[in-house]
Amino acid sequence: MPIPDYHGNSIVNLMASIETALGGSHAYAPQATLETGRLAAAHNLVLLVIDGLGYRYLCERGESTFLAANAGAPLTTVFPATTAAAVTTFMTASAPQQHAHTGWFTYFEELGRVVAGLPAKVRGSGRAIPPRKLGKLLEAQPLFERSPRDNFVLSPESIAFSTFNRQFSRGAEIVPYASLREMLDFLAAICRRKSPSYVYAYWPELDGLGHAYGMQSREAHRHLLELDKALAAFVRANAGTGTLLLITADHGFVDSGPDYCIWLHDYPDLTQSLAQPLCGEPRAAYCYVHPQFRGDFIADAGSELEGAMRVVASADLIAQGYFGLGEPHPALARRVGDFALLAQQAYSIKDLVKGERSYMQIGVHGGDSDAELYVPLVVTEM
Repeated sequence: MPIPDYHGNSIVNLMASIETALGGSHAYAPQATLETGRLAAAHNLVLLVIDGLGYRYLCERGESTFLAANAGAPLTTVFPATTAAAVTTFMTASAPQQHAHTGWFTYFEELGRVVAGLPAKVRGSGRAIPPRKLGKLLEAQPLFERSPRDNFVLSPESIAFSTFNRQFSRGAEIVPYASLREMLDFLAAICRRKSPSYVYAYWPELDGLGHAYGMQSREAHRHLLELDKALAAFVRANAGTGTLLLITADHGFVDSGPDYCIWLHDYPDLTQSLAQPLCGEPRAAYCYVHPQFRGDFIADAGSELEGAMRVVASADLIAQGYFGLGEPHPALARRVGDFALLAQQAYSIKDLVKGERSYMQIGVHGGDSDAELYVPLVVTEM
């Protein structure tokens, strides 16, 4: 069971290096292979996150690319290996242990509701969570508020001014874009400014294709090559701007399919034992179990889901350092339930609540496999 390497080689440590380079301090060690002085000396420090670009995938499918040629040793992402947890880490420079955003679905005891944090909506009803209320639940401070530079967040138009993005972009200018070309044009303009800057840019397209078609698909591979070509041209065109470009990802993928999807309603004994819908991710599902069933849950789930899902006490995940190091967020234990179901092979587990429609994804993530956990780190100067 690989665990993120928070001691020096995770995206949290990358963010510790960035925060230190921006003049701050951090509780976690800096990333082991990055010289903080090199980051601090850059006139522009740019972090580009390519959603879904796993290290193993880049090595296998992008062997001759610009990205692969400039990638050093891989980093581990956070646990769970998913956008909700990792992007919060990128934007706040804190680990899930401290920010407590632990997956797509989170049970907020304060609301008595399961909420999809990124779209800020109650599960099933689709009711929006007011920004002020969500802000109190996800209160980690954005790195941009601690940065002395001019700060920018480049995001797709569809999410640029979402409640989540606004919450964690405080202290930065939000720059919405409509295409890859537009994102890179905006980034080039920032890099040519006189004032020193820190930029966080997020590109989601590869992740969307991975979910829809699988990462081994022609669609995903074609986009990887298009993205790589555009980034190589961008680096050449902006040479001499004093920019240090860091490229990484929030997670990798495992290709799956209907044969590997477990539906909770097919297991009525397990279903009746749960006090809340499944939370977290389909490959790292948090289970809130009625007190009278807790004694038997590990044995029952282990037997019925043998070979597909591993059953772990959520308290053990915290104790073993899955979410990070140091003092946990006061709400962390409440947000990861009593037990976690961790996927084996290409399996995932799902349930449905009233108001939801069934859906199937080919590419999945959130688990603790090497393919999901390891992400590249590309470092290049312009």
